This record gives sequence, structure tokens and C-alpha cells, in this order.
Amino acid sequence: KKAVKRLVNQKKLSDDLKEFFVDPISKVILKFIKMDRIAREKKRKDLLRVGMDITPEKYYADAIVISLWILCLGALFILIGFPLFFAISVILSFALFFNNIEVVNKKINFINQAITRDLPKFVMIYDHARGDNVQLVDIIEKYRQAACEEFQYDLDLLIVDLKTSSEEAALISFSERTNIQELSNFVNILLGSIKGDDVSTAIKLTEREMEVIRREEKNRKILALPDKVRMAIVATGVMAAIVAVTPIIMDTVKGISMFK
Repeated sequence: KKAVKRLVNQKKLSDDLKEFFVDPISKVILKFIKMDRIAREKKRKDLLRVGMDITPEKYYADAIVISLWILCLGALFILIGFPLFFAISVILSFALFFNNIEVVNKKINFINQAITRDLPKFVMIYDHARGDNVQLVDIIEKYRQAACEEFQYDLDLLIVDLKTSSEEAALISFSERTNIQELSNFVNILLGSIKGDDVSTAIKLTEREMEVIRREEKNRKILALPDKVRMAIVATGVMAAIVAVTPIIMDTVKGISMFK
């Protein structure tokens, strides 16, 4: 409880500092930031996906203002006779700017990786639930209950779109918003099913691809384990292989000895 309270207090302090030192200046700077319409819309959707309800212009303006404050603080070192520290602050301000504008991309990458790892479950639930009298939105709502936390925002939007617009439009918007190749491939299968195509073969092929993802996820979890645990798993696998192969080798040796 103390740790949670400390984190809440730290976030409140950070928000208060940002509101006082950053927001007033960024509101001026954002007026001069011009973005391509398509790039702006993509960034806006990405910001919402990671839980940042601000405009793209505000996002970039905040990054600029924070870097400017670092430069201003660095300039104080010149006044007190330490120009080297100002040079360091210049480098730090640029590094901090590029790091801040990459925050969303890093979070999006993390979310997309989690969604990709969850796809096998999505495909399995769809394959088991699909039928002539089953609505796609019902399947999505069923999967939503078991989906990973990172996928729930996009699924909520998909469910709303399925209820308020056509299935085709909702799926296309869903695919474009997430921009995950493996998910887009599955969405194409769903679109084919809506049009009346026989997607059984495509589903089976997709399930094979999902099996690869499952194995990669299993390997990732093993690699994330402590070294001792990982070595124990590897040793167990080697012993199991030896136990399985030994009878075959013995039978082969006996067969060869009979011909001598």
C-alpha cells in the first residue's frame, strides 16, 4: 500500500510540475506545429491506443518545451563559469527530445507484440464459435473476456463499430488502426467469410501460423526464466529425449548383431 501511495504521489507531483512549467508554453508552441493530415490522424489514434488523450501537436510541443527547459537550466552553468556542463545539457536536451517523441512508438510496439502473442487464442475462439447463426460481434465479445489487457481497447472500439456500422467497415478500420500484419491477415479471412467465401482452408493455414507464434511465445517465456530454472528445463528435455531414443538404439544394435 505504501508503494502504491508513493507512486500515486510521484505521478501527482509530475503532473503538477508539467501543468505549471510545460503546459502554458506548449499551448503557444503547438500553434506553430503543422502536420500532414494522414500522419496526424495516425498519431492521434496511436496516442489514444496508449491512453494519452492529447492532440499530436500537444504531444510534440510538450517534448520541445521539456528540452528547452533543460537548455535553460544548462545555460545557468555558463553564468557560474562551467561551460562544459552547458554542452552536456545541449546533448541531454536533444537526447531527451528524441526519447520523448518515441515514447508512444515504444508503447505501441509493446502493445502490438502482446496482441500478436494473443492471436492464437483469437483464432481458436473464432474457429470454434463461428457458424451460420452466430454473429461476429458475439464472437468478438466472447473473445474480449479472455483477451490480454493490451488488446481490450482495440476490441472495445471494434465491438462499438460492429454495432454501429457495417461489419466490413468495422473490420477494415480495426485492421488499419492496429496495423499488425498477422492480425490484418486474419481480418482478411473474416472479410472473406462475411462475403460468403469458404474460409475453412484459410483458417487451418492460419492456425498453423498461430502454432509458430505459440512456440515462439513458449521459447520467449523460457528465455525470460532465471538461468537455473532454464537449465533445469533444458536438462529435463535432454533426459526425456535420451529415454525416448535409447530403446530404438538398443533394438537397432540387436538387429545388427543378429546378422553377424
